[in-house]
Amino acid sequence: MKLLHVSLLITTDLLDLAALSKRLGYEPSSGSHDKDAARAGDRPAFDKTIWRLDSSAPNSAPLMKHCETISTKLSAKEILHPGRLPKDAKIYLDIAAFFSEASCTVNIPKECVDFAMSYHAEIEVSCYPSDQNP
Repeated sequence: MKLLHVSLLITTDLLDLAALSKRLGYEPSSGSHDKDAARAGDRPAFDKTIWRLDSSAPNSAPLMKHCETISTKLSAKEILHPGRLPKDAKIYLDIAAFFSEASCTVNIPKECVDFAMSYHAEIEVSCYPSDQNP
């Protein structure tokens, strides 16, 4: 079984979460954090602000359904409106695949690549062996 957790991420050194959220007109999902926020354990503080917008599709949904729910919440046109993002902002389509098989393959349909391109986003895929839902 393979389950997906999909998010749109915006990283920056120049703004904190509150300022970035105000510019975007949308509150970030949990898991977002400010630059210099403490991490658990002895790990160094976060070196960038990371603003996260999680898909609201079920974890078992196809990847394109996750992209559609993100687009419904906050369109590429809204994010890329001139002056909305700081100059150093980077955008990522973050795909986390949780799998219980011996290996994991994540197919990224052309429509999802087009979705990422419309946001000027890079695609990042992480795979995690797991017997539990994310």
